[in-house]
Amino acid sequence: MSGDFLGQSAQVFASGTADKPHLDSLRVTLGRQDPDGNLLGPLHATSYQFGDVNTVSLPLIGSGAQEQGVTVTNMPLDTTTRTSTQIRGDAPPGWDGELYRNEVRIDIRHIETVGKEDGGNGDVDVVVGDNDFKLLFYGPQGEVREEHRHVGVLPSQLAGQSGRYAFSATRTDETTWQRTKPTTPGAGDPDIAAYYEHGVGTLGTANVGIRTRNDEGTERTFAEAGLASYFMGTFLNADLGYDATDSQHTEVLSARHNFGLQSA
Repeated sequence: MSGDFLGQSAQVFASGTADKPHLDSLRVTLGRQDPDGNLLGPLHATSYQFGDVNTVSLPLIGSGAQEQGVTVTNMPLDTTTRTSTQIRGDAPPGWDGELYRNEVRIDIRHIETVGKEDGGNGDVDVVVGDNDFKLLFYGPQGEVREEHRHVGVLPSQLAGQSGRYAFSATRTDETTWQRTKPTTPGAGDPDIAAYYEHGVGTLGTANVGIRTRNDEGTERTFAEAGLASYFMGTFLNADLGYDATDSQHTEVLSARHNFGLQSA
């Protein structure tokens, strides 16, 4: 279900088993969006949500999960400087979902009992320019449902990404209602993530991010930094990630370029 409730945009997803009968899962999300960034006064947010929300996605650490908590951001709603975007939501259990980017099929997955669709781990690669995503869902009785999302990767956005932030605070692996409670160590503990972007002139956009959470019984803190730039028709991303718990680091350098109708 979706609609307006107490001045908020509300989404409710429930799934259950008819032959028991009982409710297997229930997720409730409320919030608002404003592309002009006029939400929450001085925060100039473009979006905020509370309830069952998607945790902040970081370039190397990933998108986390859908958990109970709050999230707020002033990032543009339909553009990104990163190499991937988050595709995550709710779908009827037992259905199959296909994901297309610019009419090219990316993946097909089966929706499990909890009714979550997340394009793998939730992060899907994006190419330079327009990324028109189409999601097709097929039901067991021949039903078909279609959704569309658009994400732009535009060099012109690099200089304007000053002071962009995203923040989420959630309870690890918890949602409004799950008949089968999570048994992983650390379930219910705080999961905090924050991300910040700032323009650095002709170099492009610099970013920093941090996440701290209980990872199967171990308190872990991850930090990362990166730079997105555009040079001679090529979109460049350099990211460095650091696991403070194990003192391990990861470096990723990506280059994206369009050759006519082809993307590399």
